[in-house]
Amino acid sequence: MIQIALSGFLFEDNYESQSISFDKFCRIAHVLGYDGVELRNTQINIYTPKTEREKILEVVKNNELRVTCITARNLPAALIERTDAYLRYLELCEDIECNLLKISGEIEWLRWAAEKAAERSIILGVNNHIGNPLETVIGTKNFFKQLNHPNVKLLFDPFHLMVNNENYIECIPEFIDNIINVLMQSARLASSYNKKDIITIKNKSWEKVLPDEEGAQDWRKIFTKLKICKYKGLITVIENNWPKDKREFVAKYCIDFIRKEFGI
Repeated sequence: MIQIALSGFLFEDNYESQSISFDKFCRIAHVLGYDGVELRNTQINIYTPKTEREKILEVVKNNELRVTCITARNLPAALIERTDAYLRYLELCEDIECNLLKISGEIEWLRWAAEKAAERSIILGVNNHIGNPLETVIGTKNFFKQLNHPNVKLLFDPFHLMVNNENYIECIPEFIDNIINVLMQSARLASSYNKKDIITIKNKSWEKVLPDEEGAQDWRKIFTKLKICKYKGLITVIENNWPKDKREFVAKYCIDFIRKEFGI
């Protein structure tokens, strides 16, 4: 059964703060029918005290949700410091009953990290993203071939593959055994350079759009291919960079679209 999660990224401003309270974020997710929430470092991180973690988990559960994923963001480069921070993220995952940790790093280190995570029944996820080895289809394929570890899975992001002119639909059957989470964000090449919601990637300007708007990724074909492959994992709405007055609308629009296209 497909599970749908809402990421705090939708309500995040400049990677620095949230535009709504955590209570309201969870209430929105609950009322709209999301199964879980992906938490950002602006909502919880390794410096969050134990007592606060308990309160956060209580709010999540009171809204009939679960924490689907957190991100080990900005791990130090030095090995000792990186290891310490990473182990603290694993502890954080345990405290909030989260079994998926988004991470990046060199293959050798990731093998070690995957073993440590497996000891705590936590899965590591790596995502398609411009500027990392998974920004192309062949890069993603080679990465998993070299890594060759069952406790590292793919957070499949069609947008970042589309930006690189990759065939983000036909690669799905090849990656399906590794996909644990489909990251849903939509954009198209910008039609106007005066809009506030323009983002620049690979020297091109992109504008945020809803998932069924012209020029965005073809989510209907993506979902059709996932259904053919009998995908049963997570779909996480990681929309971002929307004006504050449109964010709740986007959260509702996306889950309604997913339910319609998957027939759930």
